[in-house]
Amino acid sequence: DVVSAEQVLTDRQSQLEQLQSQRAALAEQVALSTITIRLWADGSVPSKAPTGFLSGLASGWHALVVTGRALLTLLGVLLPWLVVAGLLIAAAVPVTRRLRRRSAAKAPRSAPTPLGSGWPSAVRPLADYPGPPTPPTGPPRIPPAAPPVQPVQPAQPVQPAPTAAKDETPPGSTTP
Repeated sequence: DVVSAEQVLTDRQSQLEQLQSQRAALAEQVALSTITIRLWADGSVPSKAPTGFLSGLASGWHALVVTGRALLTLLGVLLPWLVVAGLLIAAAVPVTRRLRRRSAAKAPRSAPTPLGSGWPSAVRPLADYPGPPTPPTGPPRIPPAAPPVQPVQPAQPVQPAPTAAKDETPPGSTTP
């Protein structure tokens, strides 16, 4: 009686393990699967995909209208924010200009640089730079021909100059 109960328990445990492994395999398959659902109202049936030039043109026009509506919706969402930002900028610009004028008035005046007042010494205004070179006018100038080259005469060897006789005065003594 105990042996048969153990046998039934072992069978049930093996069935349980088999069902758990089958459930894990099905869960993995479901995670990798793609489901496509199409919904429509009772009275309408979806039409077939458009074929031909005119149906493609109609489909493109519909896409353009939908895109325009989406952009207008986006503009409607952003418009209040843009108005608030514009008001803040409109209020901040005069204040910053006034502060710059005050700081410029309080700043000590320095001697103007040779290139103009307010410019650092290494920077020149663009107007100070020369423009592009002007092209020459008239016919092209041809340089004169060079004179013919004269053959070079070989140089005479230089004779060393005769050396003067050496004085027999000892070093360190002077001659009267």
